[in-house]
Amino acid sequence: MRYALVAAWESLPLLSGFKAPFLIFGSMSNAALKLEALKYVMSADNDGQLKAVLSIFNSDKSDFWNELTDAQKAEVELSRQQISEGKVEEWEAVYKRLSR
Repeated sequence: MRYALVAAWESLPLLSGFKAPFLIFGSMSNAALKLEALKYVMSADNDGQLKAVLSIFNSDKSDFWNELTDAQKAEVELSRQQISEGKVEEWEAVYKRLSR
């Protein structure tokens, strides 16, 4: 989890040039990391940075279904219908058929 936060932190333009605290404290326990991150957040005075940090945590809560196009949703629904009708094929059979 620590490395995912670093990647997300560094990818935000508002935080460019601001060292991710998770890089500095790589060997700390989970609880210690939380406390150190809390110190950074509590001492921050830039609304943009705080909103960017908050967006990292809110992004995990979004449902991927809402991000699919209508065409992608239709494909998923078609797949579900085919599965319920028993129109399925084992992966090994598909692999053998396509490997010829």
